[in-house]
Amino acid sequence: MPLQYGPLRALGLFVILLAMAVPIHGVQSAETKLTCPSLADAKPVGSCLSEQQLRRQFRAVCGHERAPDAQNPDICDAYAEYKRQKNTTFWESPDGLFDGYLHCNLTPAELASAKIRFVTLASRGKLSKVVCVYEGDRSMTYRHKGKCRIGETDVKKADCPGNPKACTFTCE
Repeated sequence: MPLQYGPLRALGLFVILLAMAVPIHGVQSAETKLTCPSLADAKPVGSCLSEQQLRRQFRAVCGHERAPDAQNPDICDAYAEYKRQKNTTFWESPDGLFDGYLHCNLTPAELASAKIRFVTLASRGKLSKVVCVYEGDRSMTYRHKGKCRIGETDVKKADCPGNPKACTFTCE
């Protein structure tokens, strides 16, 4: 015998099915406009290695110092250079949209004083990567599945020294 539902029960079932079909966040606009975040608000996600862990990592990767007095040292030439390049941890913006590896020795004052220099855009297939570059060659990256553009044009780089509003981009 087939199941029979009354009109109110059928309407309730229809409303439940319709609610499951509509996205929870509602209808979103086709484009999202974003601005490079301030590094002062960035938070570390991971923890930094201890001095002992960093030295152990150096020995595992490099073995020993190759040329500790080199003028332009390579990463394995001196432990100090290795530490300068590799003593980093993963950071992200408060909203979690931007992320990057920043040095563990940065103080909150250094982060707060780092001004935005420029923004770059790279695309590969349907993926876009927007990189916000700050003073001291620090960077935070936004990744998006879709097309992005800087400002109202299709430029791949825009200078915006000290003016985060100039480093605005839009993604579809």
